[in-house]
Amino acid sequence: MDDQKARVTVRPSNGPGYPIKHLEHEFIVLPNHLDQGKGIYDESALTLVKVLGEAGIDAAYLHEPEQRIWQGHRSGFPVAELVIGIASNAAWAALVVLLRKGKGRANVKAEILRVRTNGKRTDTKWLQVEGPSHDVADALERFEKNSNDE
Repeated sequence: MDDQKARVTVRPSNGPGYPIKHLEHEFIVLPNHLDQGKGIYDESALTLVKVLGEAGIDAAYLHEPEQRIWQGHRSGFPVAELVIGIASNAAWAALVVLLRKGKGRANVKAEILRVRTNGKRTDTKWLQVEGPSHDVADALERFEKNSNDE
């Protein structure tokens, strides 16, 4: 395994620990956890819906504004901690582009729900990915290609 691949961890996941019934948008930002019915979101996702919307992606947060609480972390290395659901190829591609636009040293830690619908059949797969943003983008691109080949 080359160094670039070794810097990214991609593994199956059970998700964030709360139920997700279905996705009503192409891209949905989910809370990192729940507290008394309110969604606790990482501040790194604060502008994500707006940026994706500007790119033509139907994106939303799971919770309405009054039900969202933003949480930040301070450390020497910027880390984006995301929990997201993706229900279209366009939204997946937009995420890859956004990760590539970011600073390569910024770390991303994400739980991703990938939803695919083929006729009446819906397949879901949770995946956890962690590493530098550019390398995560490459890993997600490989994951999507391999999933399409199945």
